Order: sequence, then C-alpha cells, then structure tokens
Amino acid sequence: MLTSTLLLAALSWAATRAQPDIETELGALLSDKAMVIAPSSPHFGESTERYLRSNSLEYAVVVVVDTEDDVSQAVQGGLATMHGGMNIWLWNLSRIEIALDGQHAYVGAALCQCVGVAGSSIGGGVGVFMGSYCLGPDQIVSARVVLANGTAVTASPEPHADLLWALKGAGHNFGIVTELQLRVFDNTGKTDWSSALLVFTQDKLEALFRQLNAQLPRQPSHLSFDVLIVRDPSADAENSIILVRLFSNVFSVTTLEDLKGPRISFGI
Repeated sequence: MLTSTLLLAALSWAATRAQPDIETELGALLSDKAMVIAPSSPHFGESTERYLRSNSLEYAVVVVVDTEDDVSQAVQGGLATMHGGMNIWLWNLSRIEIALDGQHAYVGAALCQCVGVAGSSIGGGVGVFMGSYCLGPDQIVSARVVLANGTAVTASPEPHADLLWALKGAGHNFGIVTELQLRVFDNTGKTDWSSALLVFTQDKLEALFRQLNAQLPRQPSHLSFDVLIVRDPSADAENSIILVRLFSNVFSVTTLEDLKGPRISFGI
C-alpha cells in the first residue's frame, strides 16, 4: 500500500556517514554521466543555490543524476529537504517525446531551471491555458515515480491509482517524479500573446474581488488572470498593493479600457 511504502523513508544517510564514503560508495553505484558534487567542489555553490534564499538548506552532498536508476540509488541515501542531507539534482532528466498517436507526450522532470512542466503539473498546474484545457494536473495520464525506499513505479489508473490521484496536486510529497505522460493539444495557431499588469490600492480590495467574481461565469476561455498582494513602498509606503496580471492570445490587452464591455469589466 502507498501508506506503508511511504513509511519506509529513512533518516539522512548523508548526515551520518563520512564525506569520502558518500563520494566513493554512492559514486560507484551511479551511471557514467552521473556526478557526486562535494562541498569542496567549485560547482557546489551553484548546485545548491535556491530561488528562496530565506529557506536555504545546507547540504552534505549533491548528486546529479542521469537516469531513473540513479535516482533510485541516490534516494536511498537520505532525504533532500533537511539540513545536512542530500540534494538530488534532476538536471539531466529532460527528455521530451511525442507519442505516435499525437495525443500524448512524455516529458522529463527537469525541462528548465525554474518550475517546469512536471513540477507545475504535480503542483497547482496554473497556467494561461487553464481556461481552455483546465489545470495542469488534469492532463497527467501516468507518472514514473521513485518512492522513498528507492523503488521506481508507474503510477497510472492501473496499477497504483491511489498514487496517481495523490500526484495530481500534491505530487511533491509522495516521491521523486522522473517523467510524466501528459495529454497534449494541437496548436491553435495563435502564438502572439498580450499581457497587462493592473495595479490597485488596498482600499479597492473588496470591490475588486466582487468584480472578478462577477466576471467568472462569462470570462472568455482565452483570457486568464491571477491576483497578487504585495508590498511596494514606491507605490504605497504603508499598505500592500494589489496586482492583477492578465493574459490573452486573442485580443490586445494594454489598458483598462481594453477589458471593458463583453470581455471583462473592472467597474472600480
């Protein structure tokens, strides 16, 4: 069962063994193109740098994997999200293959340095096409996952249906996803996108959300938006401000006037 498998997660091997042992013993188990990067390496800093530096961790070692089997070998060494643990870098798992039926694609876990397709899909999966094709997790057909005990499995409607369900939105908690099978759609031919950033002061918060909620039932599928509440002293030294980001590949969005009428209206 999924629950019993997850309970096999071990304490960090990297934190309890001598550094030379990690490089020698684990390195011998990995494929030829995989690497073990120690703190003494000049590449260690760039290999452990995180986007959110406020939540940075101190790793004992970095393992740059090249195959799914490398992930299986490395994950048995310890957990990655703890101080003194092991950072498993999926950098080389960047395969993209379109299935012969043209309806599916196989994508690796690391298509780019930021949150890529795989990372987004097993999380919230929010994107500019969600009005037309729903959220990213809705497109997952199956997934290759390395569990906490090092076992690699295929999560699909049969077998491991419970794991597939869990991966669709909370996938970061149940193992290391190495590859996804996703539904793909034909390009509409509309490749030019327009975006706009609208800024509102905090006193407009309730009125803004009333308008946004009122627009949702008739929002065009090609129009997507998100809302951010941020601090920007240059705009308001005392209060947070509200940012509304809009995207469309059908009409031009440059001013508030472009969004009025039958499209979307901010009567604020």
